[in-house]
Amino acid sequence: MKDNKSKYISFMIIIFFYIYFFSSCYLIFAKELKVMTFNTWYGFINVDDGFNKGVKVIRESGAEIIGLQESASVAEEIGKSLGWNVVHEIGQGVCIISKYPILEKNFNNAWAVGALIRVIDNPIVDIYVWNCHLSSSPYGPNYARDGYPVEDILNKEKVRIFEINSIVEDIKDLLNNTDTIPIILMGDFNTPSHLDWIEKTKNSHYGYVIKWPVSVILEELGMKDSFRIVYPDPSINPGNTWSPIYK
Repeated sequence: MKDNKSKYISFMIIIFFYIYFFSSCYLIFAKELKVMTFNTWYGFINVDDGFNKGVKVIRESGAEIIGLQESASVAEEIGKSLGWNVVHEIGQGVCIISKYPILEKNFNNAWAVGALIRVIDNPIVDIYVWNCHLSSSPYGPNYARDGYPVEDILNKEKVRIFEINSIVEDIKDLLNNTDTIPIILMGDFNTPSHLDWIEKTKNSHYGYVIKWPVSVILEELGMKDSFRIVYPDPSINPGNTWSPIYK
């Protein structure tokens, strides 16, 4: 956590955000939906007047559904300030706040929360939203920076592989019905994407090409990295999330 605390400053940065594509026929009925993943950096305590600034960021973003991380101390209060619905289990650092009604809540594991949310009443449009926060340590890119062999770097991903697989167990059956109820999985994955660390970009990644397993697992499920759909070339739009406050 200490080594990579800098990335938590960027409140609005979408670290990873996977969305299972709507079918073309479904898009006819669905309006535009804006979502955001937002690490609050220990409930905003590291920023002067952090709570009010954080709520202001949410309001100004125009996002209608927010996945919060490190939010155990502020989740309910944020929901109350916005007048929104909250998916939050006491003591758990991940939370979903939604402008729209929440029909179901899921708290099956310690790394994620899930919700079935109704975004349109007529005709009825529901979506599943999952928000996760995977372990921040050991942090893979730091080992790449220090010159570790790829095998050793990937070996250190075991904790996040275990965590993402537990989330996959919760959502895999839902993936068979995404033409009717799409799924959004967002959060702080604490790992790069294999779509970014490719041959074309290796000079930006300490000379490495790495198949980071968390994003591979999600891709193999049929999920799509929405950032890479909008910005397909990582050499042009790397999507880096480190804060300029720290070197």
